[in-house]
Amino acid sequence: AVPRLDNPITHLAAAVAKLGQLQAPMRLNETSRTFFQRMAELSTAEEAFLFTHIEDPAIGPMVQEAIRRKFPRFNSMLRTSISPTMINGGFRSTVVPAEAEATLDVRAMPDEDMDAFVAWLKEVIDDPAVEIVRIPAVRPAAQPSRLDTEMFRAMERTQALVYPGAVTIPMMLAGATDMAQLRSKGVQAYGVASPGDEQDPSSHSNDERISINGLGKMIEFMYRTVVDVAAAPRSR
Repeated sequence: AVPRLDNPITHLAAAVAKLGQLQAPMRLNETSRTFFQRMAELSTAEEAFLFTHIEDPAIGPMVQEAIRRKFPRFNSMLRTSISPTMINGGFRSTVVPAEAEATLDVRAMPDEDMDAFVAWLKEVIDDPAVEIVRIPAVRPAAQPSRLDTEMFRAMERTQALVYPGAVTIPMMLAGATDMAQLRSKGVQAYGVASPGDEQDPSSHSNDERISINGLGKMIEFMYRTVVDVAAAPRSR
């Protein structure tokens, strides 16, 4: 374990530290811009200030940093995000390993050019000893679904009936769904969640659940939306 300048763990740790603090450029689209506009109407004055000044030329960077710290999930809607999630290297405390490996969880914006993004990461790391290897994509790149469609308008109308007083807020899910395959073919696809169940702490746990009342309301919401769209004149 003689200290070496080419220690893989040292090189990898430095690269991970850089990427862990890295913020990709912000890019709002129709969905994320509408999300923050409507969230501002429902938030405290302090939060509303943040949501309405994201693009402010003077204080925008400061506002974005505040959102990054206070609303990490919302920050992932503003830009392609990077989270180091696994790191592995070495097999004995007295031996410098031949290699070390880290895994990055990258949640890409819908229009992200991943080849250019990886090239940018290499520039940021600036270390020829560190190699970036992309895993094969399992979902195609696709544009976000539009908000000016009859389906979205039908969901808003149904929301007013089933959830009176609530607001339909579009958001970009910083996760993965099978809608990517549909959207890549031009289908305007939307996921829905009933109020209250979206932030349930049981999500992804061994006791994951939704409320019975929430399930019943969601069935009614889906049924009414389908009927609304099916009955809509072709001119609408």
